[in-house]
Amino acid sequence: MADTTTTGAVTAPAPHQPQHRDAVEQWLMGHRDTYLSAAYGGEVSAYDALDAAIDEYRQHSDEGTTLPEPAGDDHE
Repeated sequence: MADTTTTGAVTAPAPHQPQHRDAVEQWLMGHRDTYLSAAYGGEVSAYDALDAAIDEYRQHSDEGTTLPEPAGDDHE
């Protein structure tokens, strides 16, 4: 979500600086582990796993939740 200045102008958020073991890396690793687990019937294609992660990332953005928090139906 973008911030607004006192004049009401919208400012872009600062770019994310990737770091080892940051919240984004941990979140992505969690998705990787989930989609490769037996709970999902074994291996899933890399495309499908990444597509699902992107969908959930967008849902976090739409809801304004942070990555470690559950999103969507799990959020309620």
